[in-house]
Amino acid sequence: MKALLLFDKSLPFDRVPFTRYGSYFAVSMGRDGDIYLRDLHGGDMSPSCLYKFRFDMTDAPELRVYMSESQLELTFGCGLCRISMGNENTMHILVENGIARLEAVSARYDSLVPLGALCWEHQFYSQNTKIMLVGKGGVSAQSDWRVTESAHVSIILDGRSEAAMCAIKSYKAVPGVAPVPDFEGTADASASEYAAWLGGKILTDETERMANYILWGNFVRAEGCLHYDAMYMNKLAMGNIWSWDNCFGAIALARIHPDKAFEQLKVILDWQDPSGALPDYVNDAFASYSCVKPPVYGFTTAKLRERSDFFKNREVVEFLYDKISKLTCFWLTYRMDERLGLPRYFHGNDSGWDNASVFHAGVPLCSPDLSAYLIQQMDTLTDLAGVLDLKEEQSSWKTKADMLFDAMMTHLCSDSGFISRRCPDGEVDAGAKSLLNLLPVVIWYRLPDNILIKLVSVLENEFEQNYGLSTESMESPYYEKGGYWLGPVWAPVSYLFIDSLKKAGYLKMAARLAEKFLKLPLIGGMAENFDPVTGEGYDDNAFAWTASVYLTLKEEYVPNDKAG
Repeated sequence: MKALLLFDKSLPFDRVPFTRYGSYFAVSMGRDGDIYLRDLHGGDMSPSCLYKFRFDMTDAPELRVYMSESQLELTFGCGLCRISMGNENTMHILVENGIARLEAVSARYDSLVPLGALCWEHQFYSQNTKIMLVGKGGVSAQSDWRVTESAHVSIILDGRSEAAMCAIKSYKAVPGVAPVPDFEGTADASASEYAAWLGGKILTDETERMANYILWGNFVRAEGCLHYDAMYMNKLAMGNIWSWDNCFGAIALARIHPDKAFEQLKVILDWQDPSGALPDYVNDAFASYSCVKPPVYGFTTAKLRERSDFFKNREVVEFLYDKISKLTCFWLTYRMDERLGLPRYFHGNDSGWDNASVFHAGVPLCSPDLSAYLIQQMDTLTDLAGVLDLKEEQSSWKTKADMLFDAMMTHLCSDSGFISRRCPDGEVDAGAKSLLNLLPVVIWYRLPDNILIKLVSVLENEFEQNYGLSTESMESPYYEKGGYWLGPVWAPVSYLFIDSLKKAGYLKMAARLAEKFLKLPLIGGMAENFDPVTGEGYDDNAFAWTASVYLTLKEEYVPNDKAG
């Protein structure tokens, strides 16, 4: 019989995994309601579950959970299991007054090898990960050897007569120095490192506490293809860093950790293809180029320069100018529809709006968001070229931006607003009413007044709901409750609109949308996306860009009742 899980008032373990900065380890609840120790090497398509936690609960079938930033406590009957991570690759488990078991999620060729008294190496073959387990007190191991693998592996921590402790260390080839079982010291070390990360920041409420912990905890250390410490989307099911997610993480980090913010860009930009294309995502094992992501680096760079003088450093400007120039040239060279003079998406995933209604009729697709992003990116390059005294390039970028703007206004702007066109026939799906078509708001400074006024009116009257901007109009035949990009509210898009509206002078609307977004985590946690009417959280939890946008808006949002 499964235990009844009870959650004390703490960080919400049912939504947020227990982990720490830099670690590939995470302890989290599975969809089956069990608790797992997971290892995130290999990206989100690699099997991650190493062990399932089991507790002897003959007295009372209840498991009480309490999680802080530095330790996880699981109380079962009279027993107590405490978990901490004092450094990035070692987890410590302490069990008192009861018995806890780590039951391996075994696969072919996995092997448990005894190395000495209370010491084992557990190889997880398909995950390319080895684990050293060092015990102290009542710690033992059981397994059945089946010619080529160890089956039914179980690590037992019997703390009935004295405390049982186990240190668990991950590595690829050799473990180096064996870990020493120690609980109190590691929990204290983790707490101190988290306090240093906050940099003296005072957390005002539980939601802000959760958001800061998610940003800190979602980092994995530089390893393999990750040349820098990288903020993963989460440590549940989204174990990669994507090449537009990283931009919103960087914006959130810019004020307190500008060096880390810069690294979130470089961890993707380091893998730029000679064509200028960026990978879809990167993890420790590989970089994927199956799709690309929207070119939001112009928006991001301009925003980072607003938030931190670090991004005005000449070496930083030169690096970003070079990389963003090549990215822009990729779109202008390899993804242009020559007949329309417009860039195209080849897949919904290229846009980041995977299943948006505008993609239902097929690809390639010329959509106004892509043109607007590139225009804004070239406008940013124009500014950076001026900073670097590159006069000819400054003029060239401005000319290219003007030409693309003219093409966008000619082919994608109508009396009713902006539209997306399928190529090469130029067909428009009249039933698709996607918020994506309103993203030219990011170049508000170029739009004629009548067009901007119309765009804002449509936003307010057709897309704004109780908790922000619905990604598909609720009047659309494509609208779907919990439909991913067919209705739910998303953090990055919300921030793009809020920031652009504020700059365009629509301060009341920007403030109202910011206020609505800041209410969402109180209902749906730091979910991947949210219901626009109820605020319910959908899909994955503990999402980095949701926490990033929440914290950025907390910093930037100031109510202004007199705003127009």
